[in-house]
Amino acid sequence: MNDFFLEPLSNVELIRNRNKIKEKYLPLATNKIKLLILNGSTVGELKEFIYLFLLQHGIESEIFESTYNSYYEDVMFGSIIEDINPDWVYIHTTNKNIYHWPMPNMTDEEIDLLYSNEVDKIKNIYNRLEEKGVYTIVNNYEMPIERVYGNYDFVSNSGFCNYINKVNYFISEELGKKENIFINDIMYLSSLVGLNFWFNESYWYSFKYAISPAALPNVAKSIANIIKSVYGKSKKVLVCDLDNTLWGGVIGDDGKDGILIGQGNGKAEAFLDVQKYIHRLKLRGVILAVNSKNDITLAKEGFNNTYSQLIVDDFSSFVANWDMKSSNMKRIEEELNLFQDSFVFIDDNPAEIEQVKSSCSFVSCISYEKSPHEILRKIDRDGYFETVKLSKEDLIRTNLYSKNKKIKELENNASSFDDYLLSLNMKSLLSPLNKSNISRVEQLINKTNQFNPTTMRVSSADILDYMNNSTTISLVGSLQDVYGDNGIVTSLVACVNKAIANIDIWVMSCRVFNRELDFALFDQFIVFCKERNIEEVHAKYLKSSKNAYVQNLYERLGFIVIDAKEDSKIYVLNVSEYVSKNKAIEVNYEH
Repeated sequence: MNDFFLEPLSNVELIRNRNKIKEKYLPLATNKIKLLILNGSTVGELKEFIYLFLLQHGIESEIFESTYNSYYEDVMFGSIIEDINPDWVYIHTTNKNIYHWPMPNMTDEEIDLLYSNEVDKIKNIYNRLEEKGVYTIVNNYEMPIERVYGNYDFVSNSGFCNYINKVNYFISEELGKKENIFINDIMYLSSLVGLNFWFNESYWYSFKYAISPAALPNVAKSIANIIKSVYGKSKKVLVCDLDNTLWGGVIGDDGKDGILIGQGNGKAEAFLDVQKYIHRLKLRGVILAVNSKNDITLAKEGFNNTYSQLIVDDFSSFVANWDMKSSNMKRIEEELNLFQDSFVFIDDNPAEIEQVKSSCSFVSCISYEKSPHEILRKIDRDGYFETVKLSKEDLIRTNLYSKNKKIKELENNASSFDDYLLSLNMKSLLSPLNKSNISRVEQLINKTNQFNPTTMRVSSADILDYMNNSTTISLVGSLQDVYGDNGIVTSLVACVNKAIANIDIWVMSCRVFNRELDFALFDQFIVFCKERNIEEVHAKYLKSSKNAYVQNLYERLGFIVIDAKEDSKIYVLNVSEYVSKNKAIEVNYEH
């Protein structure tokens, strides 16, 4: 069934099999959203394709569409966004929505004025959408299908290609300033599939499809990747086989100098490019692991090859033995404290791929037929590691997971758990929600599954409301230890009503589990409760497939269960009876 979502995409096959796809994936959906499409041209089957691609990621969607080509009026003057109250807005525009183009007989001043008016219109839309606070996806512009100057169109101030490049650059700069508006890069998509495939004049003149129906699945897939990334459904871990995957040949037979990687040989260059791409993934926050049938000493030796772009320390988990790779996958899962639905596994051997698929159904598996470069193409085209923003924590994530190996050694060698915690020399800086941390907190809430008692997800507008509400108590925490700074890893948000504080949100990164940061944070929360004469704290636990780690969180803190069902619990805590629990973390608070 997954084949329908893999390249090359077929609009005909997706429509033909939509009922089968819904039957399989609808029972597995864990999120439900409303999406409003504001169109600049005919949407057609795009709504159905978006629905199917989102469903594949566990997101059920209700999709609405505005009247034809009214997107500007809807944003600037209409009430459709307020009336529907969607979680997401997608503005479906293309270069057909640029109505005023530079002409060969125009002066530079006239063209500059044309450009200024165009980008002012775009800026007005973005600013208005930002005010509305709803998650929004916008397109940039694809290249024109014809060029009056030929190649000189790229250079000429009145060339359409030149003009689109300038407008797209403005869009890029403008979106860098926006927290809740994301780019759907149709300039790239149209180049990828080819403009002749992208635009069909018959559909344009007959039905006003600015994008060919055959290319609409590519657009839908891109939109779904953006949305699933915001909800923390992108993959987090790339698990790599070694022989004939990260290098050509077998390390046990060929030795580190005999394996294929480097320059001067087609196959060796392909493996070099594979490693370069994976290294870039690591630098932007993707966690790397090894799962190889090999002697571990020999396996590590392969990374001592002169041309290797990766080193052993790039991998947060390194498992090399002669066990089944599915068993090793479960070991990696335990080491990283991440679920297998966060994993992508690459291996040259189809038999190994099938063995992992059969035992680890949530792991996404990739192989290749002719060239290892196919691996990169599949990772890229299917958007496994799609991201919409990069935080400081993203950029240091892989180093933090590698650091946790050393912390695990400390724990194993400590005489007691308390001694282990004290040996970490931990310090936590707490602060309220503010402009400097709100983006990271939003990301943390939407991507956290294990330490998330209410399974809460938020929009930019939601988190802004919490920040600006004077009745809210919010805490955002970072954690330093003997090995460095983990960055912002936890947040608690509670709403106060008279003498009662209700915990709406409490999340924590799995990287800092079992450090008693929850105690440190909650101790400070109780201090604030006492300052505001709060008598009770209310909380709840909603069971999910991934948050068993916190099923007894509130019991550990001294809460009393006042209502218990099979999949939920309601709690209350008398503030005056709470006893501080943090003994290992030095806490500082700054406003």
